[in-house]
Amino acid sequence: MRKFRLFIDIEKEEKYLERMAESGWGLVNYNSLGFYRFEKIVPEKRNYRIDYRLFANKKDYLNYLTLFEDSGWQAVSSNHGSSHHFFLPISSENQEMDIFSDADSSKERYKRYFALSAFFMALMIICLGIYLPGLKDIPTWYLAPDPFNQADFGFIGRILVKTFLASLRVVPLLLILALSIFSMVAAIKSYRLFKQKNS
Repeated sequence: MRKFRLFIDIEKEEKYLERMAESGWGLVNYNSLGFYRFEKIVPEKRNYRIDYRLFANKKDYLNYLTLFEDSGWQAVSSNHGSSHHFFLPISSENQEMDIFSDADSSKERYKRYFALSAFFMALMIICLGIYLPGLKDIPTWYLAPDPFNQADFGFIGRILVKTFLASLRVVPLLLILALSIFSMVAAIKSYRLFKQKNS
């Protein structure tokens, strides 16, 4: 089963995964677009813990996993190219464990998430800056040749084909715009959560 969810509060995300496990669905994989893949399991309590971290190289990532394994945690969904890492206690008796030994380390997750969101927001704004100048030429999109033979479409048909092809050029802009807005909201909320947990 796949589900789409977007979380900024890490603790709420962990509680969501715990509720899914208690309902008989265990996390198998997560991708950075917000899609969770679950498998059917015997309903049980699972102490999911999440960390946000990026790695410069695979060696650092493997050292990171080793450190967590030595501390009693196994990776459930994690890979070198992802910033989201999901863990469960290796021992079923340690369902009350926390992934970090102190509160300050736990709070730092929000700081890293804020930095990641701010970076992504800046990247999306740069993409918008590159893409927007092309919008001034929208009228010419209807003059551009298309790969279809329009001879049998008639006037209305040609307009519809041109409109469809022109709309395909707008889709990337809308996607970049949506990601920019989400990244901005994520950066603001994660920063507030970081400040709140440090107050």
